[in-house]
Amino acid sequence: MKLKEENILGLPVFTKSRDHLGKVHRVVFEMDSLDVASIEVKPANLIKALIEDDLIISNEQIVSISEKEVVVEDSIVAEHAKLRDKIAALKKSPAPSMRSMAE
Repeated sequence: MKLKEENILGLPVFTKSRDHLGKVHRVVFEMDSLDVASIEVKPANLIKALIEDDLIISNEQIVSISEKEVVVEDSIVAEHAKLRDKIAALKKSPAPSMRSMAE
């Protein structure tokens, strides 16, 4: 069964261990096969939705998509946290000066 974007948008997204991550906000399809390439998930919590970016989940991390929900690997939560920590560390590090870039 080929999935259509309108059937996936708004579906709740859970990990295999049933943690609610949010709802499908965007779907990206493979051009040649029209299979789902990735989904973007808007965080479930309103506060998180305001301060965090959408969660991008690749096809390899999607366990199943049904009429009622999307289930993804548990590891997606840890991977997202690591990426968020790396970005925060980069934001805190001083930007290189023009002098050091010229050297």
